[in-house]
Amino acid sequence: VNTHTPHTQQPERLVSHYRNATFDDIPDETAADCHGTGRRKMPDRDQLREEWAQYYASVTMIDDQVGRLLDELDAQGELSNTLVVYTGDHGHMNGHHGLFNKGNGTVPQNFIEESIRVPCVMAWHDGIAAGQDRDEMVDLCDVYATLLDVAGVELPDETRSEIDSPGASFLPLLTDADATWKDTQYCEYGNARMARTTTHKLIVRYPGPNGTFPNELYDLENDPRERINRYGDAAYAEAQLELHRRLDAHFTRYENAERSGADIMNQP
Repeated sequence: VNTHTPHTQQPERLVSHYRNATFDDIPDETAADCHGTGRRKMPDRDQLREEWAQYYASVTMIDDQVGRLLDELDAQGELSNTLVVYTGDHGHMNGHHGLFNKGNGTVPQNFIEESIRVPCVMAWHDGIAAGQDRDEMVDLCDVYATLLDVAGVELPDETRSEIDSPGASFLPLLTDADATWKDTQYCEYGNARMARTTTHKLIVRYPGPNGTFPNELYDLENDPRERINRYGDAAYAEAQLELHRRLDAHFTRYENAERSGADIMNQP
């Protein structure tokens, strides 16, 4: 399934567009020790050219298919009143940070920006203004809530309680310049959890099958490539304590005890 590995056998008509590309958008980086051990050794960039061309072609293949869907909606006269959402379930590294794949590209698993950030492009002629570029942090729980909002669906209290999602509709962000939004993004991946603000990122790790790994704290303003683990640094004590507080509060409210990453050793 595009754009998943292996990055091979894409249509030649698409791959040929990228074989002579510079690929300068992929930084020439070595892996930082704070990110653990990469599952794949970084080859020479020249050895990666065909793989990169195939990967870029796979993205273009998706674009082609989205275009076909839009053409069909247009032909049926439904495009202007249809909300189209283009998104994914995880990011990807193609040599970024000297690493490959996503969160499972390292041991322990990582929460590097390229791994956790995904595309989210929306178009709705009759509902939202074009040309917006938003900085707010949203996730797939929020996308779910937004789709319900757009469709005018009001869940019964019992169903809402059963789902118990932290997601909220971000439709107001797209229609009201003064709308407010959350300032912290939370993630759980296996036996690790993350709290991220616009300035800092905290990763807390719990015992797992491969052992227990160090916690991490990154200064996203001064170290956007996340190469220096500031956890335990006295200069960041206040930020570290505040993110711990927010992380604990969030998972105290939304944790599913039967599937808790903090207690993964006792899970099925």
